[in-house]
Amino acid sequence: KGLTAEAGINVPVTKASDSTTKVLPALTMSFTYTPQTAKLENISEQKKLLEVKSEQLSMQTALEDYEKTLVSKKAELEDLLWTKESRYEELVQCIESEINMAKWYEKGIISEKDYLPEKVNVEKAKINCLMNAVDFIIYNGSIKLLFCND
Repeated sequence: KGLTAEAGINVPVTKASDSTTKVLPALTMSFTYTPQTAKLENISEQKKLLEVKSEQLSMQTALEDYEKTLVSKKAELEDLLWTKESRYEELVQCIESEINMAKWYEKGIISEKDYLPEKVNVEKAKINCLMNAVDFIIYNGSIKLLFCND
């Protein structure tokens, strides 16, 4: 890291004028040490390690988010199912009450003023059941979106 080695050979092209002196090729060798290069390589290695750790952390975070979403969606589904059951029971009770009130109204035991609120209650219970069905459609859409890429 930061150490460079160079080697070379110099071969003379011309002969020396003095015939007693032999012209020999020259061998050169050099070593260079650059501390900045060593530091930069060290920083690059640390950067790569941090990138790997960051990626691992991102994967861990994504897994935790997935698990949280899974728990949240399961709880939401349980709430929707409970609401569906309770709305259905409410509708059944309202219908039974409206049937009884209709019989009493026909017999003249109660007035129309007493009977009509029961009819309204049945319609409200039907609307509540429809709203729950819409909530299920929204829930199913949100589940589908979990599997779509942005």
